[in-house]
Amino acid sequence: MAADREKEWKAVEKALENDQPKTVVQLLEPIEKAAMAEKKWGEAGKAMVMRMLQQARIDGGTAKAVKAIDEAMATAPGELQPVLRVLSAEWLFRHYQQNRWRYMGRSEADDEGDDIEAWSLARILTEIDTRLQSALKDAEALKQMPAAELEGLLSKSTLGDGLRPTVFDFLSYEAAKFYSLGETAAAKPEDSFEILEDSPALGAVEDFLAWKPEPEDSPAVRAITLYQNLLTFHQEDEDPSAFLHADLERLSAAGSAMVGEKSDELYRKALEGFATAHAEHPESSRARWMLAQSLLGEDETKAAHDTTVAGRDAFPEHPFGKLCGNVAAQLERKEISLQTQTQWSPAGEEIRVSHRNLDRVWFRLYSLNFEPNERTISGDPMPNSKRFEEILKAKPVLEWDSELPDGGDYATRTTWLKAPEEFPTGYHMLVASSEEGFEMGKNAIARVPLHISPLALVVRRGAGAGVDGFVTDAVTGTPIKGIEVGAWSVRDNGKGTVSSKAVTGEDGYFRFKNANRQVLVMAKRDLERAVARAWSGGGERSKTRPYERIVFFTDRSIYRPGQTVHFKGVWCKSDPANGKYGAVAGRSGDAVMRDPNGEEVAKLKFKTNGNGSFSGSFTAPEGRVLGYYQIRAANGSGVARFRIEEYKRPKFFSEIEPAKNEAKLGGEVEVVAKAEAYTGAVVDGAKVTWRVTRQARWPDWIRWCWWYQPPSSGAEEIAHGEGETDAEGRFEIKFTAKPDLTVPEDTEPVFDYRVTVDITDGAGETRSATRTISVAYTTLRASIRAKDWLVSDEDIEFTLRTESHDGVARAAEGGVKIHRLEEPEVCPRPEYSGYGPRGEEESPHPSIDPDDWKLGEVVAEVPLKTEAGEGEKAGTATFKRKLEPGAYRLVFETKDANGRDVKAFRGIRVFDPEGDDYPTMQPFVVTAPTWTVEPGKEFQLLWGSGHEKARALVEFYSDGNLLKREWSAPGRTQQTFGFPIEESLRGGLTVVIQQVTMNRFHEETHPIEVPWTNKRLKLSWERIVSKLEPGVKETWTAVIEGADGEAAAAEMVATLYDASLDAFAPHGFGNLSGLLRRESGVWLGNQFSSSSRGFDMISQYPGIEWYRLKDPYREFAVGGGGFQSRRRNAWAFGDGGGGGGAVFARGGAVDATMLSEEMAFEAAPMAAMDMEGADGLANAAPGAAQGGMAKAKREGGASDDGGGGDADAPVPVRTNLNETAFFFPDLVSGEDGKVRISFTMPEALTTWRFLGMAHDKDLRSGLLDGETVTAKDLMVQPNPPRFLREGDELEFTVKISNLSDAVQKGTARLAIDDAATEASRNEALGIDAETRDFEVAAKQSKTLSWRVKVPDGEGFLRYRATASTGNLSDGEEGWLPVLSRRILVTESMSLPIRDAVTKDFRFDKLLDSGNSDSLENRFVHLQVVSQPAWYAVMALPYLMEFPHECSEQTFNRYYANALGQHIADSDPKIRRIFDLWKGTDTLDSPLLKNEDLKGIMIEETPWLADAKNESEARRRVGLLFDENHMSNELEKAMRKLNAMQLPNGLWPWFPGGSGSEYITLYITTGFGRLRDLGVPTDITPALKSLGALDAELTRVYHRISKEDLEKNHLSPWVAHHLYTRTLFLKDKALSKRDQVAFDYFAGQARENWTTLGSRMSRGHVAMALHRLGEKQVPGLITRSLKENATVDEEQGMFWKDAEGDGWWWWQAPIETQAMMIEVFREVDGDDKAVDDCQVWLIKQKQVADWKTTKATSDAVYALLMGGRDLLSSDALLQVSLGGEKVEPGKVEPGTGFYEQRFVADQVKPALGEIELVKTDKGVSWASLHWQYLEDMAKVTSHEGKQLRLEKQLFVRRNTEKGPVLEPVKGVLEVGDELVTRLVLRNDRAMEFVHLKDQRGSGTEPVNVLSGYRWQDGFGYYEMTRDTASHFFIDRLPPGTHVFETSVRIQHRGSYQTGIAEIRCMYAPEFAAHSASLQVEVK
Repeated sequence: MAADREKEWKAVEKALENDQPKTVVQLLEPIEKAAMAEKKWGEAGKAMVMRMLQQARIDGGTAKAVKAIDEAMATAPGELQPVLRVLSAEWLFRHYQQNRWRYMGRSEADDEGDDIEAWSLARILTEIDTRLQSALKDAEALKQMPAAELEGLLSKSTLGDGLRPTVFDFLSYEAAKFYSLGETAAAKPEDSFEILEDSPALGAVEDFLAWKPEPEDSPAVRAITLYQNLLTFHQEDEDPSAFLHADLERLSAAGSAMVGEKSDELYRKALEGFATAHAEHPESSRARWMLAQSLLGEDETKAAHDTTVAGRDAFPEHPFGKLCGNVAAQLERKEISLQTQTQWSPAGEEIRVSHRNLDRVWFRLYSLNFEPNERTISGDPMPNSKRFEEILKAKPVLEWDSELPDGGDYATRTTWLKAPEEFPTGYHMLVASSEEGFEMGKNAIARVPLHISPLALVVRRGAGAGVDGFVTDAVTGTPIKGIEVGAWSVRDNGKGTVSSKAVTGEDGYFRFKNANRQVLVMAKRDLERAVARAWSGGGERSKTRPYERIVFFTDRSIYRPGQTVHFKGVWCKSDPANGKYGAVAGRSGDAVMRDPNGEEVAKLKFKTNGNGSFSGSFTAPEGRVLGYYQIRAANGSGVARFRIEEYKRPKFFSEIEPAKNEAKLGGEVEVVAKAEAYTGAVVDGAKVTWRVTRQARWPDWIRWCWWYQPPSSGAEEIAHGEGETDAEGRFEIKFTAKPDLTVPEDTEPVFDYRVTVDITDGAGETRSATRTISVAYTTLRASIRAKDWLVSDEDIEFTLRTESHDGVARAAEGGVKIHRLEEPEVCPRPEYSGYGPRGEEESPHPSIDPDDWKLGEVVAEVPLKTEAGEGEKAGTATFKRKLEPGAYRLVFETKDANGRDVKAFRGIRVFDPEGDDYPTMQPFVVTAPTWTVEPGKEFQLLWGSGHEKARALVEFYSDGNLLKREWSAPGRTQQTFGFPIEESLRGGLTVVIQQVTMNRFHEETHPIEVPWTNKRLKLSWERIVSKLEPGVKETWTAVIEGADGEAAAAEMVATLYDASLDAFAPHGFGNLSGLLRRESGVWLGNQFSSSSRGFDMISQYPGIEWYRLKDPYREFAVGGGGFQSRRRNAWAFGDGGGGGGAVFARGGAVDATMLSEEMAFEAAPMAAMDMEGADGLANAAPGAAQGGMAKAKREGGASDDGGGGDADAPVPVRTNLNETAFFFPDLVSGEDGKVRISFTMPEALTTWRFLGMAHDKDLRSGLLDGETVTAKDLMVQPNPPRFLREGDELEFTVKISNLSDAVQKGTARLAIDDAATEASRNEALGIDAETRDFEVAAKQSKTLSWRVKVPDGEGFLRYRATASTGNLSDGEEGWLPVLSRRILVTESMSLPIRDAVTKDFRFDKLLDSGNSDSLENRFVHLQVVSQPAWYAVMALPYLMEFPHECSEQTFNRYYANALGQHIADSDPKIRRIFDLWKGTDTLDSPLLKNEDLKGIMIEETPWLADAKNESEARRRVGLLFDENHMSNELEKAMRKLNAMQLPNGLWPWFPGGSGSEYITLYITTGFGRLRDLGVPTDITPALKSLGALDAELTRVYHRISKEDLEKNHLSPWVAHHLYTRTLFLKDKALSKRDQVAFDYFAGQARENWTTLGSRMSRGHVAMALHRLGEKQVPGLITRSLKENATVDEEQGMFWKDAEGDGWWWWQAPIETQAMMIEVFREVDGDDKAVDDCQVWLIKQKQVADWKTTKATSDAVYALLMGGRDLLSSDALLQVSLGGEKVEPGKVEPGTGFYEQRFVADQVKPALGEIELVKTDKGVSWASLHWQYLEDMAKVTSHEGKQLRLEKQLFVRRNTEKGPVLEPVKGVLEVGDELVTRLVLRNDRAMEFVHLKDQRGSGTEPVNVLSGYRWQDGFGYYEMTRDTASHFFIDRLPPGTHVFETSVRIQHRGSYQTGIAEIRCMYAPEFAAHSASLQVEVK
């Protein structure tokens, strides 16, 4: 750095320290310019990069920095361009990582433009690669340029430049980092490159350099090429350092990337060879260090030590030698950790010791006093450090030492040491030392508290209040009578304890009913004591109260608007406590249907019948939001949920069958995709596209091995293709099951191959299916099944199943061996989990789990062969055997198709229920013959224990109430317990079994099911027909029986609906069993007197002096570090230590002519969409239409496939296409229990699903289902578009299916008529030939098409498609809406203005509108807001009181209402203006206004509730003027706050809880702010809290060690505390003790305020220090705040971090802005800054609904009272249009809002010339809205500065890299997935944003279901209508956003896709739209 610029650089550093980015930029510009002139590239580059980074901080985001650096490269000198390109790549990657959640969801597209924020991940990765490759393009020049020339831009390196001497080296290693990360877009491409074991990657240099791997653009190959170039460059160097360094980097990278089982071994071998061959060079020491890391990963500690010692000794002073020394010293260090039980008993205990480099450990036992008190309630006490040292000098009551095995191999071992057999009872401290002298310092000393007692204590929460438990012998578990038991808990005030006493009874039981909170329980007998701690129960469990509920049933789960929703309700009453259940008869009520907004849509009255049921129907509403609707009773609980959506009925479905062959890894897998119509017809000749991806899945055992981290394995593309279904509607897919070689075979991975298929039939409909084929290294898996209850005197049946890994049955042959298990000699006891490393450590103790026991003798051997074929028995084999009591394991062995061994294991236990002693060495066993028992029978439970002596406590509970408690008999270790099951126990009960043996506690809790069989009805079919003719009359018969088979009198609800609708929303009936009691279980929260605990380390061996290698190589000195891996393991090259650290590891009415397309469409639903009933059609079409259809049906008569023989005879057409065949709500069975269902089938051709539910007045219920198909031998199925649009040219398709056994020839006809006049429109539509001849093979289909050209002025149409062969005929009729090509467009222009000024605007499109001959003006609408600050008055919050408020909510209500009242009373003008607003629409939410500008009604959005809530909140502002009401409210809130405040001054979160310093600080701050803002308030509660808050700050201070006091300890909480405390310093001074902490943290604030990332926290510091009299630092903070801000004329002053709501209170943007105003006003007195901040608040209110919160109070105060009087002016904003001044008409009080509309002929282009004249200070705005009709094709895009929208069309194609979006540049095909990519750009956050994307007539949306979605980082509600998709975005953050929506091409032709438009519903002047794009489909 130039010496003459040292002063300038120091100024830069100072500005950086003070976080002054604008100053930094100003200081850097002359430095950069001078350095460039002097060709000091390093200094110039540093200045340039720092400048761009600082500017990006202000502008917001890394993407801005990338754009800046890319622009700078155009003029940068050649010497800097390569490094700038690499830096640009790093910044781009960092930007992706910071916004990963946005980019990962975007599809890769071929043409994504130049906006980084609109790119996909694939584009980002491609751009990074391009930059890196470009940077290294001029390699020769880079090789000539020493890296030192760029010092400044590049950092200095500890190792010097010998290893990476040139800029070429630096850039190559930087690029290698990126290619090592393994970042890929979605899945890896097909046949992606992998480094295999047989490659030369780890071989000799010569072989590596000769290697030419492909493809070149693979990241791994890119990295290989980089290392090859580096090695070639340095091969002939005189100094070999750079060459050897590159070679070792190559080995490190290759070792990380290589796949295969031997890759680690090859890597270590290569490192060993390198170290030996180059032992004279320091790089050998680094190789040894790397080798040691690998060896340590394999627990080869001795080898790791030896190699690092060699590396250390070879180069002791070199950094690489010192790194080796680190490892060696760490391995040589002595270490120890210990763990034992907290209570020792005569059962004998152990100490678990984990140790390294130690051969002995010494123990001392010291007796301590134990007294129940406040301290011991929470834990066992230990002496402080001083007292501990004194105790160590005293004589212990017992001491001993134990030998530790040490093999001298530096490994960590675990040794289990037995405790002495004799030891004194009482409370003790056990101390362990690794040195005999127990000296503190250079020794490891640890301690643990210890109770020694033969007593065992179990404490439980109890089923009711308090705690209970029992005392037993710790060894045998025998309950002990007469033991004194005490319970202690802390008093409610937190001071002192409360105690109770009890004595155990005969069963050792005790109970403390009044114990509260955490309880210490102590059992005592003389000097023997046992201690346990538990939390008390919450009180006696109350009985379930009787309740009523309505169970609803609907005819299906999804409807279109206008269709009929049929429903039935059953009103039930349930009294579980008394076992009474029944229907409620004669109950009246209202059934209400509500929309997704919760708004009432319709209501009807009902009265229940004798069976408690009622029924009715609603019409699905039109013109409302789509999604989930509800039906519920206004006076009862229970709900029916269903969807109302604009869907199109599916005609066929697709599926993928299981793999045909036995799938093998590396082999070919064959699967069949199948398409079948719902009529049963095959879908032949259909277009098929398919794709296969692979993902690794780990075996179940992985999740139990918490120490094992499985390797990362991402998704990978495997194969893709296209084809066509055959004559049977099938298509065969073949792919190779390629394994992921990066996943070790020994981890037993399963590879899931996900097959996705899209099938498009000849008519254009597309249906998709997926299936996962699971393949492993074995092709087979086996399992053995057996019952849990197995007894020795019966044959035991076993079932073997063999299947593929995706569950398909496979035949196999092998044998089963039954082994008796080798049991432990002595019954083991469980080990308690504890502290210290566990991993795969083997315990010396036998396991208590028989599954871990070794195999013993073979007691039986059975050859088995599982059956082949299909069906229930396929893949299974069964066998039986009798076995003696004991533990066994069955082992089945076979081989798979690859000859690999396949095994299955099953452990079993065989019992002898008659025995007294349990024969198996398991400590605790519980089993039962069955866990389901009917009333009248006895439940049997078997308990057993392998210990010599054992007792068990068995308890039976029902809903938490104890029914029976029983101990097992003495002298037995096995016992059967019985419990009679009574009728009252239906619903179940719970059994709890507890046992104490050998100082261990065992428990099992198990539910016992007592089924409601008496409430079951059995339903069956007597007659049902599986195939019917359309329109036929039919009768089915169902039979209803009771539980015992008797005929049952019951009522039945039945529906028959189109099963194809289940593809959208599956439907089902539930019975009434959910109303019957279900056992709720019991949780006792057991605490045992002994548990495992680790020793506390008091002293340790000295730590090693760790050498840290900092900055080994040059890095970017500023702005680098972008290529940092987020993954634990990289799939390609690892960077091998190339990084910079020491680690080298791996509003108004709308007239009818102004309806939107959706509105027009909803008024004309079409039969093609299967609209139900004549009513819907009469409403849909002109009056003649209904008569026309009825006439056609009469003329045709009934369909007769076999009649006539005349192909020209009139063909009957099907018109009743209802989706529900019937819904019978109250069918009644006869005396014979039979229900007869008579109906007429609709004429739709499909599969129909039957659902039935029968019930009676006693709530017995049962279910029935069934299925039938309506089909004909010859079927005509048109596929009409949802709509047509004038100007469209489209092919109307009709599919003709032949289900007969013969070829059918005939004539098909398409007739399209005017729906009103019935006149033919075929000629007008360009249909040249109405008829088409056809010939269709047997069982196949054929699609015919007619080209339709839609002329202008075409009306509503009716189509009729028919076909006849003479003998067979069919036809179908429906409606076809036609939309105008002219669409209604509303374009808006925002007109902002600030301060007294005249400002001109041009509405260019309006000015140019006279150039179009097709454009028809509707209106120009002007809206003016002169004084928008009054909107803040409307936002004044009045917080309502809610029950169960926490202290925070209570205070927020007090704060907001007090401040709101203060503001309202501050100026009489506010009250006067508000009175003028009453009774007007002024107080309506903006969401309820301007509907004609928005193109959608509020009822159609999900925001109706928001709009109503805001309107109600605005009207509640009037309450703030009611002094009596407000005084009462505030006093009530204050009383509540006082009552909640604890004696110590703290507030809890909720009443009854403990005090919270966090919430107390929050409340206290609020009190201080209220007073500071001039609001009269009683601050006594706040003053009361200060002592506790001061004490907490002091505690924080004292937790900081003396050596750390100089470090930074400033946090947002500390800053907040300083801010709060300075509000009250004059009221209550700090104590001397607390003053120390306060002064310390005030000093911390002065020094470290720049470390606070939150502006709110910085504002707290500035205000606190300002109140303390500090001048300099508060000024620096405000300067920093201003320099980080963006100041805009329109938006004022704002910060980029305000653009999103943070997770924490200090990140809330509105509240933070209020704090900024306070700081600038109080600290700086800067009126301009205050005014700018207020402008942002006003502009933010323009586009957002400020919720009713405390933060809104602060914002309104800051706006109205934080600076100049914004409400004083009444001046109106003057507007001139086309040179003519607009005279204000009706002016709204306060806001000065007025509007004027110019309609029809009044609209002139000149109105686009706009002049605004403002005469006062402040902000105003206006908006101009132009609405017109125009040909869709002529509509051009429109955007404003605030909001822009771009619509792009792509087609999704499957490629080797995965699905890719290709721009639509040519002709499309039917079946193509057309993706609309909408790119939104907005400069400010907006709420309530509506995005609408129209679609073409020949397309069908992929998603038709409404609901909330998440995309591109924010949530929205998606709604699919017939002509467009709608997206309702609650909050749109600023920036660039990408939306992707998909449709399928269904029709050939040429048609417009429509425009996309977006508008802020809260501020409709912010809007944009795209142009319409036309598509051609061949």
